[in-house]
Amino acid sequence: MRDEVVFDYLGRSRFATEAHAMASDLVISTGFLVVDKGTIDEPFRVRAIPMGECYPVEGPDGEIRNVYRKYKCRVSHIRETWPAATLSIRLARILKDKPREKVELVEATTYEPKKGYRFTVFDPYDKAIIYDVPPSDPNEPSRWITPRLYKRPGDNYGYGPAIIALPTIRTINKL
Repeated sequence: MRDEVVFDYLGRSRFATEAHAMASDLVISTGFLVVDKGTIDEPFRVRAIPMGECYPVEGPDGEIRNVYRKYKCRVSHIRETWPAATLSIRLARILKDKPREKVELVEATTYEPKKGYRFTVFDPYDKAIIYDVPPSDPNEPSRWITPRLYKRPGDNYGYGPAIIALPTIRTINKL
């Protein structure tokens, strides 16, 4: 019975489509998936995040502990995504005058030892926090899945088979 529930949830989460997009990045380096809380119809939602937007940081155990994401989104989507967001003065003005304009945001999922994960969104222009969920909130666990096929000690990003095969491909091309 639990199997059916798990596969039903996965089927409604867009996992198959999003995992494929993440796997494309994994061929080169590190893949990034985010699992968001959902609704009754879609209990959770899986999204692939482009590798170029993400900045992973390892913890002492070699696993990715913190992930920072820098990206652009429409200012009108901020409140849709985070209804409790507090817009900075600049973002409120842009929302009023040009709601379709894209603005840069930074998301940070950071691990605080003995507490858990904190999720923060801020406007890097104003250096203003617009949304913050402390680690004490049980509804905001670490939502990132960051597989790396190969990695060297001290490297945050991994190496995929395409990067590993590159020297061999160059040698074959010279021949």
